[in-house]
Amino acid sequence: MEDRSEAVEIAKLASDLVRIPSVSGNTEKVAEVADFIAEWMKKNGISAEIVNFEKNAPVVISQVGKGKKTILLNGHMDVVPEGDRRMWRADPYSGKLNGKGLYGRGSADMKGGLATMMHVFAEIADKTDYKVIFTAVPDEEIGGEKGARHLADRYAPDLVLLGEPSKSEMIGLGEKGLLQIKLIGEGRTAHASLPSLGKNAIMEVVRDIERLSKISNVRINAPKEVRPLLHEGVRRLGKDVGVITFSPGTINGGLKPNVVPDHCEVGIDMRLPPGITIEKAVSIAQSLVKETKIRIDSASEPNVTSPSVKEVARFIKTAKEHSPNASPVIKNGATDGCYFRYKGVPAVGFGPGSNELTHSYNEYVSLREMDIAYKVYRDFLL
Repeated sequence: MEDRSEAVEIAKLASDLVRIPSVSGNTEKVAEVADFIAEWMKKNGISAEIVNFEKNAPVVISQVGKGKKTILLNGHMDVVPEGDRRMWRADPYSGKLNGKGLYGRGSADMKGGLATMMHVFAEIADKTDYKVIFTAVPDEEIGGEKGARHLADRYAPDLVLLGEPSKSEMIGLGEKGLLQIKLIGEGRTAHASLPSLGKNAIMEVVRDIERLSKISNVRINAPKEVRPLLHEGVRRLGKDVGVITFSPGTINGGLKPNVVPDHCEVGIDMRLPPGITIEKAVSIAQSLVKETKIRIDSASEPNVTSPSVKEVARFIKTAKEHSPNASPVIKNGATDGCYFRYKGVPAVGFGPGSNELTHSYNEYVSLREMDIAYKVYRDFLL
């Protein structure tokens, strides 16, 4: 059997991280993870600083090596909420280890990847003839405005490597854009026994949801150089990668069942593949909606790194040596990589953990995937 002793050590470190319930917005627990990482670096003979670009948003930064070339490693410390604990087979923050991997909230997304990067960073700290910067950010799961956005303003490395879960097979070179909106219906109250005297805001929203759902049928003409990445993303992750996805996620409206509602809001998440801009998508949405108002809550453009960039091509080659099925893709979810790509900095997402298990109940990351990611990171950096 192949020796995976390094992966076992990484899993133990990731287990320590999982046991700290650093849900996004829980500033105390996120800060506890930051302190843990900084102290771990210190124990391994590496200095690290904790920087707050914004209040209660600690970012861990550590740098080793000298030279003109710079590689930046990036991971996030925050996790999504655990949800209904009754749906978990065990305590989601137990950091439970077995012979095959690590269990718990954030194990795949992305404390397994974060621990792998920490371990490799310490291993190569005195072995490179260029600069390697390790960073851990506090808010990727809620947009990255307080962490990665500031790092992208501060650093312009030759490559950013994000330890996001990719099953150690998908090399994320691009991401779909994000367009989150609210449909807002304004009506007129009346007694529910006389609905014709009122104007039902909920029904306005329902009808416009149906109209707006047709945005998924819009034909996307992706740039020629992006199409292979997009096609591979569709092959790996399904047809959603290639279209504008449409998902109503929240609804709020009405006072009581016997009152015609005069206000209703529905939050809708749409993801845009390369080939359409936020401006164009909003224009299409406005043309489809007839009865409600649109409010934009969050938006980011699709973004792609070229596989022909020198360091990117070298990373792809290294990844394939340890994971022959690895291939570059466009992914459907957003990561902090977008902030660097918007600045023209190449960014690659690759790490342990399956996309199917991220944000899910009974989240899990395997030793095998941590072992592959460890070897890829190590060989690439060395």
